[in-house]
Amino acid sequence: NRPKYIEKFSKSINNQIEITDKIKKVQKALKEFLHRDYNLIKALSNGVVYHHGSMPENIRLYVENAFSEIEEIKYIVTTSTLLQGVNIPAEKIFLLDTKKGDGNLNSAQFKNLVGRICRFSEVFDNQTGNLKLLEPEVYIIKSEFSDSKANIENFLNGKDVDNVKVKE
Repeated sequence: NRPKYIEKFSKSINNQIEITDKIKKVQKALKEFLHRDYNLIKALSNGVVYHHGSMPENIRLYVENAFSEIEEIKYIVTTSTLLQGVNIPAEKIFLLDTKKGDGNLNSAQFKNLVGRICRFSEVFDNQTGNLKLLEPEVYIIKSEFSDSKANIENFLNGKDVDNVKVKE
């Protein structure tokens, strides 16, 4: 829910990738536009980008585009900025906190969040379409980033969800 946690979590993802010319181009642009030590540049080396409201809007748009276009980028870590109409080519969401601001995501916000992935343009794409994408995978994980009082079962009560499995 906070930019510093998004960046911290992004750093913890250890995903070895080939650093292609496309990745190098994004890293170079970020160095020139922001700063050579910007955390996102290092995250890109692991196929990770992040997205939060403290980033300049043009950088958020650039990150969304890079995630959509560069196949080596496998993960996007975001705050609730994803609720603001960002559509990404992803099949799964891992939610590490059920909060938005000071309260929990309400039903409409939760549905909106789930609707950001598995977009119809991907489901019905002539080359890569897959009807399995009509069933997005959403994982809610209690983590160090979750409120210590968070109760995932209570959060899911009243939400329109299928196949809920709570594991301790």
